Amino acid sequence: MTSSTSSIRGNTVVLKWLVALFAVAAVALAPIDAYAGARKRLVVLDFEGPKAEKFHDDLVKLLKKSHTVITTDKWNSAAEELDAGKVTEKNIKKVAKKLKIDGVIQGKIDKRRDEYIVQLKLRAGASGEIVGKRVDTKAEGARLDGDAARDVKDELLPAIDELEANRGGGGDDDDADVKPKKKPAKDDDGDDDVKPKKGFSKKAKGDGGDDDADVKPEVKPKKKPAKDDDDDVKPEVKPKKKPAKDDDDNAALATKHDDDDVKPKKKAKSDDDDGDVKPKKKVARSDDDDDGSTKRRKKKVARGDDDDNADVEASADVDGDDASPLSVGHRAIDAAVGFSFIGRRMTFSTQNSLMNVPPGYKSAPVAGATFDVEVFPLAISHKKPQIINGLGLEVLYDRVIYINSQKQYTDAMGNNQIAKLTTSESRYGFGAIFRYPIDQSASAPVVGGKLGYSKHSFSVTQQLPNNGGPTDVPNTAYSSVNIGAFGRYPATPKVALGLDLAYMVVTKVGDISSTANYGSTSANGFQAEASLEYLITRNVFLRAVGRVETIGMKFAANANTMANNRDGDPTTQDVTGARDTYYGGMVTAGYLY
Repeated sequence: MTSSTSSIRGNTVVLKWLVALFAVAAVALAPIDAYAGARKRLVVLDFEGPKAEKFHDDLVKLLKKSHTVITTDKWNSAAEELDAGKVTEKNIKKVAKKLKIDGVIQGKIDKRRDEYIVQLKLRAGASGEIVGKRVDTKAEGARLDGDAARDVKDELLPAIDELEANRGGGGDDDDADVKPKKKPAKDDDGDDDVKPKKGFSKKAKGDGGDDDADVKPEVKPKKKPAKDDDDDVKPEVKPKKKPAKDDDDNAALATKHDDDDVKPKKKAKSDDDDGDVKPKKKVARSDDDDDGSTKRRKKKVARGDDDDNADVEASADVDGDDASPLSVGHRAIDAAVGFSFIGRRMTFSTQNSLMNVPPGYKSAPVAGATFDVEVFPLAISHKKPQIINGLGLEVLYDRVIYINSQKQYTDAMGNNQIAKLTTSESRYGFGAIFRYPIDQSASAPVVGGKLGYSKHSFSVTQQLPNNGGPTDVPNTAYSSVNIGAFGRYPATPKVALGLDLAYMVVTKVGDISSTANYGSTSANGFQAEASLEYLITRNVFLRAVGRVETIGMKFAANANTMANNRDGDPTTQDVTGARDTYYGGMVTAGYLY
């Protein structure tokens, strides 16, 4: 028989159950209205492989246009706090719940010849499971652009839009949330009534006890949740017989009064008043992390799947070995050998009335052989890039193989003759280099400077055959200190462009400054080179260079030299200066280290 007091209480419970059902329905429908197409809360874990950081940053920038992306450091910090450093479904779910993350993105980069293979996986924060298909795309350079960016937008973004919102955050638990099918109503005392499941019985409230303490299971279930105020906390370790007792007075199931402590077979320790139970043995620790040190766990945070053992240092090694060491900003040795083509044009500045004008010299480019080596000793180990790795040395040598110089003259018999004159030309140089890449990527432009010494010699036979007189083309040997600047630009992974400019402080000019020729001479000059480099293989390249060098000379007035005495009148200066210009280029093959 039901008493009137029980009937009132029963009506109150029914009314509260109806309110609870309405609330559950509202929550169930809320994601459809509130989260469909809404901004998701995401994290992009650290990528693995060459140029991983650059691809990671590009993806974060792309995602931030339509979603909220938290930092990897924040995720790693939470993962360390929860002992969830290894990437598993359980650990992803655990950390994502605490940070209220809807989606977790993993990435791996592989380098195959001149392409980067980008692999992306999306995990749902609510479950930790992989969502949809893996996104596989290719990038020609170390950037997420072009086709790679389009693939991400077409495949990854739609999958992110379909993610369920994970807004239950704040929990430190390991396992899934346990929620009753229907929200329990509160009784007149403000405590939660517990509706027993199948196999449970409920007794009426006694005079001397509270509602919760009188609920006892008739049949013990295999798993018993420890119920706290938040209704969503489940212990990480489930005792087989007795649930851990919370400090609150509203525990869902209990076998003793609130004052009695209940201990499972495995001793557990509660972290806080919410009833979280953690075992002594830490969960989510990788098998090889036996020392349990914080430093090592940091390296393991957010790195790969369960079967991935590579840590941050291994990834850095791959990046260093595969991406940047042979780029224009990081190579240790650049050695090239090949052919050169050099032409010359020399002209004199004279008085307009001078009849005996110096003949000068003019030739088309002729073939030569050349080699050029740049060495950066501190970069040979290919360790972490540093600014001092840009200090290097350069040595070059270039020599004309054969020049057929000719001069037409009139012999003693008055006959016109053409003389073949033995000629040679060579140049060499050495000096210091400093290069500075704009950033540490393989595609970064490079700027730098050079300070060196060079000598450029040109000699021709000074006497015509058959007593034909002097050749009247003075020999030159320019010694100079060169102060230069250069730039390198990797247009593609295989093609690099270069530009070198230098000012020549000419200290010597050779025989042209002797008293038998034009006497005291001052000179300066300029050099310019433009280059195009093409990688045939990872270490072998072809390089084409266009080059020009010009030296301007001024002769001092001197009655005892040809500067004043070309016309037989030493009182006026006849020749005031000269311009000596070399032009051509080089085609070389080289090796990089």
